[in-house]
Amino acid sequence: MAGRRVWDSAFSPVKEPMNSELLPDLYLAPGADLDVRFRSKDLARTLKFSAGGPPTKHPTTAQWQQQQLANANNYLAEFTLEFILNDGYQVLPDNILLSEREFISFLDYRLKEQRNFLKLRAMDEMLPPDFLAYAQAEITYADANDRLTFQELREQVAPNLPRLALASTYYNFLSDSLLLRGPATAQSESFQYFTANYISYVAARRYQ
Repeated sequence: MAGRRVWDSAFSPVKEPMNSELLPDLYLAPGADLDVRFRSKDLARTLKFSAGGPPTKHPTTAQWQQQQLANANNYLAEFTLEFILNDGYQVLPDNILLSEREFISFLDYRLKEQRNFLKLRAMDEMLPPDFLAYAQAEITYADANDRLTFQELREQVAPNLPRLALASTYYNFLSDSLLLRGPATAQSESFQYFTANYISYVAARRYQ
């Protein structure tokens, strides 16, 4: 695929690396040539990407870049199946009801698993540098957003439960240097969600 699908099923040129808003997620770059295969009855478990064109034992730089792009999209598909579609790794519906200590433990475990998942797939320059930075930002800000919205979301989901009195150190993660905005965050949806919720958090604290 050499572009982004638009409403009339045509493709528009891609001028820079990007993450599309298709379902499932699709990461594209200028000149992308991907072969996409899946079974329609089980897309999530069968979706596979490969570089377009015939396979070769000694790929050129351009062919290697296409393979990196295919690897990036396979990572997105595998990450979605492993973490996004797995309720055990999601805040809702059950983990939001955990105590503060249990919730932090859950998020710490998930963060470690997700970072290891990415690390293994990024070995030997298997992923494009721009995509690797994007994937790292997605993991970091999704985690930060879940930590930030824990108390409010818990009260929305379970209004009959007593309000948690969070430890005074709970929000210390907001000073983590990894949350400093960098170029990689521009394409991160999780960064955008986190930023919106962080603004609301700061405003609420100011007027308490």
